[in-house]
Parts: sequence; structure tokens; C-alpha cells
Amino acid sequence: MILDAITNIERYRSLSLNMSKAIDFIIAGNTINQPAGKIEIDGENVFLLMNEYETKVQADCKTESHRKYIDIQWMIAGTEKVGFSFLDNQEITESYNHEKDYTFYNAQIDYFELKQGWFAIFFPTDLHCPSIAFQHPMKIRKAVFKVKV
Repeated sequence: MILDAITNIERYRSLSLNMSKAIDFIIAGNTINQPAGKIEIDGENVFLLMNEYETKVQADCKTESHRKYIDIQWMIAGTEKVGFSFLDNQEITESYNHEKDYTFYNAQIDYFELKQGWFAIFFPTDLHCPSIAFQHPMKIRKAVFKVKV
């Protein structure tokens, strides 16, 4: 997992060609004004899921991992609490969904605050539990780039 300010996103370009494509999209300034929904960048190799939702109580959020994609989760407006852990034989609560690329877990997790202007990168070896209300529920706007491994 990586946590950083969006102004430093260029530092992570060398992680992969697909990561570089997502970063090009971010740097071009194409993200902030996108409507909610799926935006194709490079077919199924790189795409953006623009999210607008209200954060929830922790009990209503699920800890997940992905196999096919790396997530770049960029908080555009608002703040949420995010749980994280490293994938290490945790109890699976919902088996891998090939179509939606997720597995859900029951796991001991730590937390951080994903603030406006920050991003987190989650690799297939990282568990993450987004959408948790920080102090109180609030409407957030978050860009989630799906970067094929």
C-alpha cells in the first residue's frame, strides 16, 4: 500500500505501463470534472470509476482484495476512514468473484484517514476497507482508477 498527496503521483509512474497511463490521465486534469460512473482510459487495462457516496458506519463496510487490478483511490472531496492490512491467510467471508474481481475477508485491520487531495494505492497483496465514516457520515467524491496488473 502507498499513501501520498496527489501532487506526488508522478513518483509512481515507473510501477508499470498501465500505472503510467492512469497517471497521464490524472496529470492531464481530466479526472475532477468527470461524471459519476465508469470512464474508459485504455479499455479493460486502465479505467476510472468515479464515485460519489455517503460514508457509512464501519460495520456496514467490507474488507476486500483484488487479483486483476491495482486500485488508485484518490479523494477529490471529503474524507473517509480506510482500513488496511496485508493479505496473509485471513478468513474469507465471500469467495473470489471473477467478474467483479474481489474477495471479501474477516481480518484484523489498521486504519488511516484518506483526506481530500490524498490517494492510496492498493496492490493485490493489500486488503482494504474503504467507505468508512470519519467522525460522522459525509458525502464524498472519490476517483478509483483500476489498473490491470
